[in-house]
Amino acid sequence: MMNTKTEERLSKKDIMELYQINRKTFETWVVKYKLPLIVISDKRKFVRIKDLRAWENGRIKKSKEIDR
Repeated sequence: MMNTKTEERLSKKDIMELYQINRKTFETWVVKYKLPLIVISDKRKFVRIKDLRAWENGRIKKSKEIDR
């Protein structure tokens, strides 16, 4: 198991750039869609890459769900 201290993380800014979203959308993802956020301080927020991948995988919709 990888030590938490050395796990790769993305900052809030990194994620906003990656998905081309603004701060409000990021905060919506955290609150409404439960993006797993590590809050160090008001200005230091991170997501573990492995948690981001798991969160993304949980957001994948099957074609039957899209048609609704």
